Amino acid sequence: MSLFGDRVHQMALIMLVVSLGSSSLAMAAVFSAAMLPTIVLGPMLGAFVDRVDQQKLLIALDLLRAALVALIPAAVVFSFWLAIPLLLVIGTASAAFGPARFAVVSRAVAKEDQAAANGSLMAADNLADLAGYPLAGAVVVILAGNLPMAFYLDALSYIVSALAIIRAGARLAEPIPTPPVALDIRAQMSEAWDFLRREPALFANTVQGVLGQAATGVCLVLIPLYATASLASGTNVSPGFAVGAIQTGLGVGLVLGSVLVGGISHRVRAGRLVIFGYMSSGLLIALYAVSGTLLVAVPILVVGGIANMVYLIPSLALFAKRVPAGMMGRVVALRRAMVGASYLVGMQLAGILGSPFGFGPVLLVAGVFTLFTGGIGALFPHVRDAD
Repeated sequence: MSLFGDRVHQMALIMLVVSLGSSSLAMAAVFSAAMLPTIVLGPMLGAFVDRVDQQKLLIALDLLRAALVALIPAAVVFSFWLAIPLLLVIGTASAAFGPARFAVVSRAVAKEDQAAANGSLMAADNLADLAGYPLAGAVVVILAGNLPMAFYLDALSYIVSALAIIRAGARLAEPIPTPPVALDIRAQMSEAWDFLRREPALFANTVQGVLGQAATGVCLVLIPLYATASLASGTNVSPGFAVGAIQTGLGVGLVLGSVLVGGISHRVRAGRLVIFGYMSSGLLIALYAVSGTLLVAVPILVVGGIANMVYLIPSLALFAKRVPAGMMGRVVALRRAMVGASYLVGMQLAGILGSPFGFGPVLLVAGVFTLFTGGIGALFPHVRDAD
């Protein structure tokens, strides 16, 4: 429910940027504000997550995000740029929500079922993409004259999410520990870094993620702009429909990928799945950049969504299998911060280069780089043979 609400307000923000003249700099600012807290505060929040009642934390974060999202329309009345500080705080709450949610699941599911569990969890998340983007596109079109309602719908979805967590919390297979030890952020994160460095498979996967997912930041900024500026340009297709169509195609692929990878992950080494996922993702990004029409672009993004799951689900399963439950929050947060820094670099490059060089050419370079990075990973045993 909350992810569906997110899609509605994301579509509304994209339409606001398009109304400003499809500025790649403005789009980069929107996505960077959501990602920056994960990079700067994520590791500290991960250490905090390991020391609190995670169910109560998830509920509090949902209610906080509900209040902040509802304030965005009032901020935008004065200036689009006033929404950025609110997005930064929402991103901070989300940076804590992710590790807490992952830690709860890792404790509730047996280690041998982690890959399937994460695949199912991500399938549920991605169903929100599948249903959310076309519905969000329709909602934004209907509310074109009253976009604030899109943000109020998102706020309501967070409240529904909080109620669902309250109801589900009593069914956890294992109670969540709340250690009475005082929180020492520096020591906790140093311990997480030392653990990550001592685990060759996890460290190699993190390095590959930092390199291989740099293009994700470029894609977040430029895929919707390419859809409105090139795929919908000169046609009777509205910008809102174009963005909704490409996001729906990606959502379909993410759902299919979650199901397919969850079913085969126990038969193929995780490292080899990750390599194949990055290489195929890079190829598909490049193909999207030269697609030219929605009829070609949407199927490419369907396959691209599957490719994303091919590297993402095995990566999560690796961490779920190898990280002790008491360190899960901070280790996962540390990895998210490192990979998030790569996202942010990609976003800034897209914002700076997108408008002067063209959205398509920059996407093409990002795709080739990801393809190359995936191929390089195959040369290293710690990447290739991880399981």
